[in-house]
Amino acid sequence: MKKAQKARKARNPVKRTRKRKHEKFINGEVYFDISKAAEILSVSRGTLYHWAKSKKIRCFKLGKYAYFKQQWIDDFVYERTQEVV
Repeated sequence: MKKAQKARKARNPVKRTRKRKHEKFINGEVYFDISKAAEILSVSRGTLYHWAKSKKIRCFKLGKYAYFKQQWIDDFVYERTQEVV
């Protein structure tokens, strides 16, 4: 490495991370990550993790990321919606 390249590398230690998409398509189904699912349900990510851990809402983990199927989110909302008489 040349001196100029070393100097540039030393001055700019910021690690560039790739931006993740909030949805994933698997077998024609759409799955949302924890951030997008929390946004849809209007709750915090921590609350959604708690609900998933206590099996109130269905999810699956792929590596270290949790994903929620659109149908599972809709079912969760439907089960907790009460009719107003």
